[in-house]
Amino acid sequence: PAYERSFGSNAPATLAARLTLAKLSNMLNDYEVSLREAKAVARERERSLGHDHPDTLQALALVGANRVRLAQAEPAFAEVEIAMRDLLQRQQRILGRDHPQTLASMSEMVRLLGKQGRPDKSRQAIALQRQVMQARQRTLGEMHLDSVVALASLASLQATAGMRDQSVRNARLALERYEE
Repeated sequence: PAYERSFGSNAPATLAARLTLAKLSNMLNDYEVSLREAKAVARERERSLGHDHPDTLQALALVGANRVRLAQAEPAFAEVEIAMRDLLQRQQRILGRDHPQTLASMSEMVRLLGKQGRPDKSRQAIALQRQVMQARQRTLGEMHLDSVVALASLASLQATAGMRDQSVRNARLALERYEE
């Protein structure tokens, strides 16, 4: 590719372009391609920038998001959960608890926990989604679309867990906020 010829395969501009390609592949649901590219960028950024550099964490977050989408059963669930918990701990320490990338990774963890179909994981997903929602409301305001979507996601998780009254209340609140 042109970036590699112009700047070299490990140059920051090349790695940024490769990560953009990985993000686009993820958005197109081509998780295997996205994972391969994001892993390569993460490895190079870890080598050149360090384990806890924000750019490294950004690439690792995409690795995690792809692994969450690809995990369909044990032992993949457990392996991805361990990696995501490690990533979240590092993001919270370096970027902060309310940083958009940290919250996006928390949402990926919610997805992973929710797709396992176990009551204990469902409770964890609901608790974590509540944290995401509260952080979005605190940083963006209750009426911001990201806050409303976080509230609607909480309602969906609650419905799946059989928490009908809370689910309906939160779904209605999300709809009211969306319509305003």
